[in-house]
Amino acid sequence: MRKLRQKKLPPVEKLVVMRTVLAPATNCTVDAQWRVKPPDELVSYAGLDRDIEVVGQIDRFEIWNPQRRAQVLARQPVDYSTIAAELFVGEMPEDDGSRIDSL
Repeated sequence: MRKLRQKKLPPVEKLVVMRTVLAPATNCTVDAQWRVKPPDELVSYAGLDRDIEVVGQIDRFEIWNPQRRAQVLARQPVDYSTIAAELFVGEMPEDDGSRIDSL
């Protein structure tokens, strides 16, 4: 962790490193009703209670305490609309509003 703090990386890249390499994660199974029961230590670490937010991430999802997620998002120094426009310009078809699945 000390080396990561000393490394001169943009904040977003540090976040990616922390989430993919340093953050605790585990594989979970689902029951017959497709419910997921994360390990108690991760539930405690994430501060999960009755209410949660499930956030999709390309090939996985994150389970958040809604208040903690709001705090993290409020501290984000990045304008994600600008990054999204740079990443996806020319890749997404124009939305004429006629398709139900056009997001």
